[in-house]
Amino acid sequence: MGGFGSGGSRVGAGRPAKNQQQARLHGTRQRSKMARPSASTARLDLIPAPDGMGPKAVAAWNENAPAAIQEQTLHAATVGAFREFCELIVERDRVHASLQAFQWPEQTSSETNQLATQWRALCKEVRMTRAAFRLAPVGKAAAVPDAPADPFDEFDGAVQ
Repeated sequence: MGGFGSGGSRVGAGRPAKNQQQARLHGTRQRSKMARPSASTARLDLIPAPDGMGPKAVAAWNENAPAAIQEQTLHAATVGAFREFCELIVERDRVHASLQAFQWPEQTSSETNQLATQWRALCKEVRMTRAAFRLAPVGKAAAVPDAPADPFDEFDGAVQ
């Protein structure tokens, strides 16, 4: 049954629908069951920087963490990856300072070329990680839905 021209499948046939907890755990194709909580309902507590980070990494954490929390990409499960991201920023800045000490790009040598290659790779890694945490701009304005029009606007005037 259910083939071409049969009029459809039987009512109630097929697998039962997953409840919301199972859908979140195992995944589902229905977006309504997988909808993320809105930013207004989510808790936006600042997650403190983990112990053992250097002062520059903590500064990078404090600079980027609020935006990542707002985007709901920084939480207990992603703290380790975000720590690596902040340490990557510090390493990129350290390599850039070394390049500036050699007065790059005016003076080039094999050492400055190696540092420049390392710096470019670190910049690329920082950009990719920034995009993974949704901290990078996507290149276009976010779609803001228009306020729905009130179908009773014409009747809201004074009664004659």
